[in-house]
Amino acid sequence: MEDEIVDTDQIEQVELVEYLLEELGNALVDTLSGELNALNEPLAEERAEQAAKAWTLRESHEQLKPRIEAQVRILAGEIDKALAEGRDADAEAKRQEGAELQSNLGNILSQAEACERRVQEREAEQQRNYRVVFESAYPKIRHGIISAEIALATLLDKVWDSILRFDAESGLPSHGQSLVKTKHFIDLTPYESGPEGRYFASLRKWFGGGR
Repeated sequence: MEDEIVDTDQIEQVELVEYLLEELGNALVDTLSGELNALNEPLAEERAEQAAKAWTLRESHEQLKPRIEAQVRILAGEIDKALAEGRDADAEAKRQEGAELQSNLGNILSQAEACERRVQEREAEQQRNYRVVFESAYPKIRHGIISAEIALATLLDKVWDSILRFDAESGLPSHGQSLVKTKHFIDLTPYESGPEGRYFASLRKWFGGGR
C-alpha cells in the first residue's frame, strides 16, 4: 500500500513538471503567433477588402466593355454623319463623348489593377512580418528555454552532489562498500532503450550535437 502511495505521488510530480514545461513552451510559442497576429490581422483584412474590390471592378469592366464598345461604334457612325453634313461642332462633341466612355472603362480597369497591387503589397508586408516577429521573439524564446535547461542541469548537479554526500556520510565508501555506483549516475537521465528511449534520443539530439 505504501509503494502505491509513493508511486502515485511520483506520477503527480512528473505530471506537474510536464504541465509547467508545456505551459512554458506554449507561452514561448505564443510570443510568435501573438506578435504576428497583431501585425498581420489588419493587413489580412485590408488584403481581403482590396481583393474583393478588385474582383468587383473587373466584373464591372467585363460587363461594361461590350456595351461601351458598341456605343463607341454608334458614335463613330454619328461622327461621320455629322462631318458629312458639315456639323463639325456636333462631330467634336460626339468624339469627346466616345473618348470619355473609353476613358471611364479604362479607369475601372486601372482601379482594379491598383487594388491588385495593394493586395500584393500587403501580402509581401505580411511575409516580411514573419521575419520581423521571429527576429524579435527568438531571443525571448531562447531565454526561456535556456532558463529551463539551466534549471534542469542545476537540479541534476544538486541531486547528484546530495547523493554523493549522503554516501560519504554513511562511511561505507571507506570500506569499499559505496552505496553509489556508476549506474546511479546514468540512471538520472532516460534509458537508451525501453519506454524512455525516445527521450534519451531527444536529449542526445539536442545536447549531443546530433542535430
